[in-house]
Amino acid sequence: MIKYPFEILEMNDDGQYFLVKLLGFEENYVTQAENIEEALENAVDVINLALEDYLENNQIKKPIEKTGSNIHYVTPSLEYAIPMMLRIEREKRGLSAPAVAQALGVLYQNYWRIEKGERKNL
Repeated sequence: MIKYPFEILEMNDDGQYFLVKLLGFEENYVTQAENIEEALENAVDVINLALEDYLENNQIKKPIEKTGSNIHYVTPSLEYAIPMMLRIEREKRGLSAPAVAQALGVLYQNYWRIEKGERKNL
């Protein structure tokens, strides 16, 4: 399953909280939380929002590799992860959307809507 890196920092400047930053995106996606569990839950919401923007604009976003003690990888919800994984894998293999649709035996429009996150089945 596809996973995206977040940096989660414990902050103490205005009370204790956790700052959550999505890494590898030009846009600045951040949130905060009271504890690490909430930080990870909020991270799912953030990556879903980011991927929704990319899918609506017909763009892909591959996750970057990052390491460190404050780095956590988060899996988006399936409704965003699957279209993004399909698109990344299709482009990696040099296939067109019509070619994939034909190989699956489905209408191109149906496949394209799945890849854009607009449809959940063929």
